[in-house]
Amino acid sequence: MEQVSIYPKWLHKAQFAGIYMAKEKGFFAAQDLNVTILDYDPSVNVNDAMAAAMADYYIHDTVVFTEIDNGLDFVVIAAYAQRSLWSLTYHPDVPSLEALNGKPIALASFVDETLARQMFDSMGLDKSEHVLFKDNEEFQRLLAYDEIAGVLGYRSNEEYFFKQRYPDAKVHDPTIVGTERVGNSEREVGSYSDILVTSREEATAHPQRALKMVTAINQGWRYAIDNPEETLKTIYKRYPTILEHFSHEQSQHELALMAESVAPGYIDIGNQSMRRWQLMVDVLKKSGLMPNTEIELSDYIWTRERLAEQISENRQSWLVVMFWVVAAVSVATLLFLFTMRKVVTRALTSTLMGLRIREAINNKEFIFYFQPLCDADGHIESYEALIRWQHKSRGLLTPNFFLDYVEASPNLSQTLDCYAIDQILGHLAKLPTHERATIKVAINVSHYFFTRHNYERFLEQMVEKHQVPLTHIELELTERLEAQAIDYLSYAVETLKRKGLGVSLDDYGTGYTSLNILNQVAFNKLKIDRSLINDITNSRRARGTCESIILMAMTHGMDLVCEGVETQEQVECLVELMAQCQAHHSTHRHTQLIIQGYFFGKPAEFEHYYGYSQPLPMEKAE
Repeated sequence: MEQVSIYPKWLHKAQFAGIYMAKEKGFFAAQDLNVTILDYDPSVNVNDAMAAAMADYYIHDTVVFTEIDNGLDFVVIAAYAQRSLWSLTYHPDVPSLEALNGKPIALASFVDETLARQMFDSMGLDKSEHVLFKDNEEFQRLLAYDEIAGVLGYRSNEEYFFKQRYPDAKVHDPTIVGTERVGNSEREVGSYSDILVTSREEATAHPQRALKMVTAINQGWRYAIDNPEETLKTIYKRYPTILEHFSHEQSQHELALMAESVAPGYIDIGNQSMRRWQLMVDVLKKSGLMPNTEIELSDYIWTRERLAEQISENRQSWLVVMFWVVAAVSVATLLFLFTMRKVVTRALTSTLMGLRIREAINNKEFIFYFQPLCDADGHIESYEALIRWQHKSRGLLTPNFFLDYVEASPNLSQTLDCYAIDQILGHLAKLPTHERATIKVAINVSHYFFTRHNYERFLEQMVEKHQVPLTHIELELTERLEAQAIDYLSYAVETLKRKGLGVSLDDYGTGYTSLNILNQVAFNKLKIDRSLINDITNSRRARGTCESIILMAMTHGMDLVCEGVETQEQVECLVELMAQCQAHHSTHRHTQLIIQGYFFGKPAEFEHYYGYSQPLPMEKAE
């Protein structure tokens, strides 16, 4: 049997049911193929996998045409979505699609920005506010707190959850680009499709194997469509990478959508007309992802007939075989050069991003949201200033989209740290002195701030400039510290504490440093990372871990901040743990429990919280 591998464009889920069932029901084996279905690696997207030749075959989508046009020598050999899996879903109270313009619309950060912009423009939503989210958890939060009016995303995920919250939500397909005649009727054409691709080398040297792959996967999809429950059970058992996070109902919904898309009833599974291919390519040209020049579709798309012709040509001429041996070496060279080009491109992207961040600092595009830190009864103890980038074209960006670039440069980290301190003190300076008296704000800085020349003098200059004492701010350091940073931090923290400025250790429990840091650096506060709070109410192990950290905070005389608290049960559990630890710990200093999270309030403009009576009213956090 021939050994073959295939790499999907995403984690295992019902979207690839046809491939799974082709393997499980023996359709690959019937074609003398021993197929290995590789696990998707989130650090290696399908474009990079193709460039590195990680597999023989790949499941991609329509955007692969841009990669082929940019130099990847691949061909499309089958299509597995005749109807779009994308939709724009929006709030039932929004009267029309036009009325959605200017309102916040959620968009996954991994979606190609140019293609997304083209879709929004085609719907007349060129003034919409894009709220980017990086994963399903962040999207669920946007939904839970009514922060969006709509979402552009997959029908099986984003649309599904939006309709769970708003059953009467309105749906629009932004991918419709035209029609094609099928029989006696006109069918709408969407600009999206899951497609099976392989390198031109593979299709040329082994066209019969490519044809066998198409045949087996088509049979797999037919079986999955006819036997949905058996298919889902098989996927849960054999390919649980992502389905274990899906409800059975959602998985059924996704497979039903795929069945409707893969086999709409008017075209054979795996096939697609040249008219539809042409409309798809036209969309990419209009988006600027491909040059607006005439192309020969047969260079991109190898139909069954084209594969059959190649089989015949290979049999007729040994010269053809020799020619493609030489071509294979050429393709490998091109792939290597293409890979090297990507390395250079990434380095250039990082440099350009650094320049753009500096420009944004100069233009004061970085703004701050404030989140309250409360005691267990809801009384506000202080605030944390959370930085956001008010990007000119991409809207409001969270640190996930720029912090890695900042942290890669000590100088840029110092510049942003100084900017943050200047802006927050300037913000406090605008308040009347009597209103400012009880306010303290925590500011996140990198450890590079303490390597800045004369950082103490900088702080003194900020106090002189804004006439706000250092006692009104606190610096937060992430636990993601380099080992060599601990030595100079010990001296710096002690020095700043003598001047009345508190320093806390953020994100404790994420595993980047050893316990030794607490022995060497005298922090005022220890912040438990939200990942340790999530399971505290239903996991004995999680409770035990938090209890150990509480005892450590008491031993070192630090107050304790618990991040990511979202429920009353979590608050009660933390209060109970604190009481137990206080009862068994022989310290003369009382360790204060401070709560931070959506339970008491989400990040917002400062005016959202300041001036409210104590304790913080719960309805304000909803």
